[in-house]
Amino acid sequence: MKHITLVKFTDEGRKHLPEGKEVWRQVYELVEGFDGKIEGIWATTGRYDVITVAEYPSAEAALKAHTKLLEMGFFVVESSEAFGIETFLATV
Repeated sequence: MKHITLVKFTDEGRKHLPEGKEVWRQVYELVEGFDGKIEGIWATTGRYDVITVAEYPSAEAALKAHTKLLEMGFFVVESSEAFGIETFLATV
């Protein structure tokens, strides 16, 4: 199950931008700890600071990972499950 996550840095998160590689290493480890896999992370110049795409084995695993990410205090996240266009078209 793919999840698209839209990320905004908190004030605390912005303070830690200089040590960004370490923060993102922790994010990768956290996601992998819930059997997830980050497929991509992109910094953006729009409404959100970062967009991620991750694969999780279940909605429960994604929820647990996102809860732990919020506990870090660096991010505010909005997440949505993503479906392949073929699946979407077959369903509607």
